[in-house]
Amino acid sequence: MKFISKILVETSPKTPERDAEYWSRVKDQAESCNPNSANADSATCGNCNYYINPGSTCSVVKRGETATPSLGNYICRDLSCDYEGQTYAHGERWCAGVDGVSEIIAGETANTDSSTENLPGSEYTRLSCYNGEVIA
Repeated sequence: MKFISKILVETSPKTPERDAEYWSRVKDQAESCNPNSANADSATCGNCNYYINPGSTCSVVKRGETATPSLGNYICRDLSCDYEGQTYAHGERWCAGVDGVSEIIAGETANTDSSTENLPGSEYTRLSCYNGEVIA
């Protein structure tokens, strides 16, 4: 699905007295900064795009975040999620299992890593990435 719209994106404060064009002209999408990017965590471009993978949304900067805007208090927040060392895109779903328990011992060459076994009674949970958070 592709959305084409006219957008106006600026991060600096504008007043009608000194920036008349800002208030009277809507820029075409191609004129805005990085129109084909989500601009997640960009310090200079506030043109967020929810629909481009991985997606971003406008958010107030929170203390301790690594990305800070060059001007203002808002940034395009990345919507992807990190789970056990892997990054998932906004809207992506996956299954997470509980490690099996293996009592099989076959000498010194036995596989003692129970995470590779899918034993009877193993349970799985469907997880999803939504707005930067892992949801069970």
